[in-house]
Amino acid sequence: MAEKSFGVKEINLIGASGTPTIESPNNLNLNAVNVAISTNVSVGGTLTVSGNLSVGGTITYDDVTNIDSVGIITAREGIFLPDNKTLHFGNTVGSADGTIHSDGSNFLIQGTNASQTYLRGSTINISVNGGLGSYGNSIICDESGGSRVQLCYNSNQKLITTNTGVDIDGSVNIIYFSITASGASAYRFSGGGVDTTEDNPDIYLIRGYTYRFYNTTGSSHPFAIRSAVTNSGGTDYTDGVSGNQNNYQTFTVPLDAPSNLYYQCTVHTQNMQGNIYITGVGGRSTLTRDTTLTGSSLTFDGIPPWANKITVNLHKASLSGSDQIYVRLRSGSSSITSNYDSVSANFQGNVSSNKSDAFNINTTGDSQITSGSMIIEKIDSDGLKYIQTNTFQANNNTRHGAGQLDRSSGSAISGIEITRENSNTFDGGTVTIYYE
Repeated sequence: MAEKSFGVKEINLIGASGTPTIESPNNLNLNAVNVAISTNVSVGGTLTVSGNLSVGGTITYDDVTNIDSVGIITAREGIFLPDNKTLHFGNTVGSADGTIHSDGSNFLIQGTNASQTYLRGSTINISVNGGLGSYGNSIICDESGGSRVQLCYNSNQKLITTNTGVDIDGSVNIIYFSITASGASAYRFSGGGVDTTEDNPDIYLIRGYTYRFYNTTGSSHPFAIRSAVTNSGGTDYTDGVSGNQNNYQTFTVPLDAPSNLYYQCTVHTQNMQGNIYITGVGGRSTLTRDTTLTGSSLTFDGIPPWANKITVNLHKASLSGSDQIYVRLRSGSSSITSNYDSVSANFQGNVSSNKSDAFNINTTGDSQITSGSMIIEKIDSDGLKYIQTNTFQANNNTRHGAGQLDRSSGSAISGIEITRENSNTFDGGTVTIYYE
């Protein structure tokens, strides 16, 4: 056939069997507005499309080994991968820098060969039980306030980073104790500065702080915090205590906790028990400092119920006459005026006095200058029993004394009164009072 163009309106390939073939020694070009193929197409070699490829149905991945694109792939309705299939990113096949994977129970974004994995954005929210408009329990990184990180519980901010540190809303567990046992004969502890080899050691806690006890022995040696113990049992202390005696137990020590609690195994009550000593908050606090002594009596309230020690310091105190100086404890808004047993004497012992209505400092003359300290300490868990010792310098002599307060009932000690025995008034000096 001559190598010239010719027109054909229709070509029908007819044959009862076999495969009709159109052959060309070079390229075969089909040039039309549309080329419509109404049946299946099988391409044995490479299909090269220089324009767009539009697919009205589905490309089934079971029949596709690889898709290699040098441009952008746009999936208008999204991309779906079933369980246990992985998206790989970076590096080479089989050694990706990172992956996204779902196994049906867990969803994992993981950096593999990459040295570091980053999540970046103006705001990043990692939420649990959250959703649109609700942070729930979450970690939020945002640019508010010069960039910050928030930890949220039930949509409430609990910890926020700042340019100077962190702001915390709520308590923070400070000290952790791990509990083991030496057979059935003793508890042992690690944490909190305790000697790990000591049997049933004393434990020291601070009011207002939170502690966590983990009982690794489980139900073999249930760990009970108690207000009283005997060899056959005890009374549980429950204020501020939560959790399980066989597992984790949290103890936020109340500010009015007694000075002595106990721990005890509820199974081996006689052998496995020890002391828990409770101390004050943050050391010594000031009730009043360098306050002028004037008039016949001064009262100072504000001692918290957890205070175990009260120190009364007098500096150059003097009275208008020969009365003795009295120190009384206060409960509520009243001074206690009974149940004392107090004595004060000079160094030689030839001037002394006993009192039952106050802790006394024996003075013998008007304008006698008295300086020194009185120490008053609580010795029981109920705040009914106190002891005191004192040493003072009065002119060219010393005054020393001791005493006790033994009440059968009453509310917690809340203050101090500085007064005198009879009708004199203070005409000089100052008082400073501490509690701890």
